[in-house]
Amino acid sequence: MFNYNYEIASLLFLGIVAWRFTKFRQFPLLSNRVFGIILFFATADILCDIASIVTMRPEFPVCVSFTFNTLYYILQLLIPCALIVYMLALLSNTRKITSMHYIKAMLPSFIFTAVMLIGLPMGYVFSISSDYVYSRGPLSGITYVGFSVNILISLVLLYYFRKEIPAAVRNSYIFLTVISVACVFIQYLNHSLLVTSIGLTASITIMYFNIQDPNRMLDSTTDAFNHSAFRIFLDSCINGNKHINIASFHINDLRRANTLYGNKNTDRLLKNYSQFLSSRNNPWVFRLSGARFVIITGSDDEIDRISQYPAVFSITTDTGSLLTVDISRYIIKSAEKLNTNILLNIIESTSIISGSNNDRFFEINEKTVKQVERKIRIESILKDSVETGTGFSMNYQPLYSAEKERFVSAESLLRFFHPELGTIHPDEFIPVAEAKGLAPRLDEMVIGLVFKEISAGTFDALGFDYVQINLSVESFANENIISYIRQMLRKYSVSPDFIVFEITETATSCSSDVIRNKMLMLRKMGFRFAMDDFGTGYSSIARQLTLPFSIVKLDKSLLSSSRDIFSELVRVLSRLGVTIIAEGVENEEEAEFVKDTGVRILQGYYYSCPVPADSLRQSVEKTPER
Repeated sequence: MFNYNYEIASLLFLGIVAWRFTKFRQFPLLSNRVFGIILFFATADILCDIASIVTMRPEFPVCVSFTFNTLYYILQLLIPCALIVYMLALLSNTRKITSMHYIKAMLPSFIFTAVMLIGLPMGYVFSISSDYVYSRGPLSGITYVGFSVNILISLVLLYYFRKEIPAAVRNSYIFLTVISVACVFIQYLNHSLLVTSIGLTASITIMYFNIQDPNRMLDSTTDAFNHSAFRIFLDSCINGNKHINIASFHINDLRRANTLYGNKNTDRLLKNYSQFLSSRNNPWVFRLSGARFVIITGSDDEIDRISQYPAVFSITTDTGSLLTVDISRYIIKSAEKLNTNILLNIIESTSIISGSNNDRFFEINEKTVKQVERKIRIESILKDSVETGTGFSMNYQPLYSAEKERFVSAESLLRFFHPELGTIHPDEFIPVAEAKGLAPRLDEMVIGLVFKEISAGTFDALGFDYVQINLSVESFANENIISYIRQMLRKYSVSPDFIVFEITETATSCSSDVIRNKMLMLRKMGFRFAMDDFGTGYSSIARQLTLPFSIVKLDKSLLSSSRDIFSELVRVLSRLGVTIIAEGVENEEEAEFVKDTGVRILQGYYYSCPVPADSLRQSVEKTPER
C-alpha cells in the first residue's frame, strides 16, 4: 500500500517556492528559465505519482494509472538531468558554455529514457494487472541507475569547475546530492514510502534560497535590479555574443544633494526615477552604484525611443525646495569581444567619453577602451598616492589687477605626477577622487601644502593680497575640516585674511545650513570666500549672495559665448559691492572687453599660466604692460 502523505506535504512546499519565484521579476537568463522548468518537472512528477496511486482502482481504466506511472518514471530521469543543465546555465553567466556541453550533459538521461520507453510496453519497467496489482519489472531500477549516473556527472562538473562555481552553489549541490541519495536509497529499500519527493522538494527549496532568490538581485532602495544582477546579465550577453544596446542615465550631483537634503529625499528621488524608467515599458532596469541607472535592450529601435527621455527630473524635498537633477545618458551600440569590467567602467565613467552633458550616441571602440583602462589605472594608484601624499605638487596661476597694474593674487592648483602614467591632468584625477570619496583628503592636502609655502615665505616679496584655495562641497560635509584648518593655522602661523577659499557655484546652487554654518565659522576665523565658476549654475544671484561671499569669479564660458550676460552680471554684481574676477582671459581682445565692462581683476593664460612655486617670482616679475 502506497502512502502519499509525504508527497502532499512536498506539493505544499513546492507551491510556496513557485509562488515566490513567479511573484518577483526574473532576468531573461537561461538559468532562470531552467529553474522554472525544474519547478514544473518536480510538481508534475509528484502529481503524476499521486495520480497513478489514486487511479489504481476499478472505477478508472488501467491505462490511466499506467499513463501516470509512465510520466512519473520519465520525469524521474529528466529532473536530475535538468539539475545538471541548471549548473551549466549558472556557469554560462561567467564563461562560454556551448550547445555541445548541454548535449553531452543530457545524453545519458536521453539514453536511459529511450531504453525505458522501449521496455515499458513489454512490462520490463513495471506492470499493472487487470485487478490493479502493481509489479516492478526487471528494468524497474533504471531510474535509480539514471539518477546515480546524473549525480556522478554533477559531482564531476562540480569538481572540474570548482574555482568558477560560487561557494553557495557548491554547498547547495553537495547538500542536495546527500539528501537526494539518502531519500532514493530509503525508497529503494521500501518503495511504498515515496520519500523521494521530500528529497526533491528540499533540494529545490535549498537551490531557491541559496542560489535563485530574486531578492538578492533587487536594489532595496529603488526596486530596480542591482549591480550584481547587472553584471550577471551583462556576462550572459557577452558570453552569448548577443548584440546589445546599453542606455545609461546618471543623476548628476547626487552626492551633493545627499549632503544638502539628506538620505530620505535622495532615496525618494532614486525610487521615483526608477519607477519612471520602469513605467516606460523597460522591464530590465538596473541601478548601478550611486546615482546611475542602465537599461539593456537588443533593439536599435528601442534604444532610439529610450534616447528621447527627458534630461531633467525633479522632486520636492521636505523643506519645500525644488531639487532639479540633470540626467546624462549615452549609448553603447556593441559589446562584442569586450571585458565586462571594461564595459562597467565605461558605463560608470560618462565624463571619460564626453566632457559635455548633452545627449550622446557612440560605439565603443579601441580608443574608448584605452581611456577606460587608463582611468582604472588612475583609480588604483590614486588612493595610495593620497594616503602617502606622494606625486602631488602645487601650481599657482597669478591674477592680474588692471587697476594696480600688477599681480595681486594667485589661485592654488593641485597637480599629480606618476612615474608610470606621467602627468595626470586634474580633469582625470579630480572626478575619480570625488567618485571615490577622496575629495576632502585632497582638499586637506592642498591646505597643508599652501599653508606650508606661505609659512616658508614663498609669497612674501610678491605683493599678493591673498592666495586662493579651492574647497569641494564634500569638505563642508566633513566634520573635521574646521579643526584641521585650525591645526594648520597653529602649525604654520598663517594669517587667515591672506586666504580666500573658492567654492563653485554648482556646489552652492542648493543653499543649505551645512554650507552656510561652515562658511560662517571660517568667516569668524578671518577667512574670506570666492564663488568660483559663477554663471554655470541654475540659481539666482540673490540666492547665491545670501552666503558670505566677498568675491565672485565669472566663468570663462561667458567670455566666449555669452558676453551680453557677462556685461549684465558685472553691472548687477558691481551694485552689490562684491569684488569681481574674470576667469579664462586668453587674448588681448578678451582682456580689453573685460576691462571695458569695469572688471579690474583678470585671470587667464593671457597674463600667466599656472606655474610651480619656484617659478612664481619669475612669472610675476614679467608683469605685462596690458
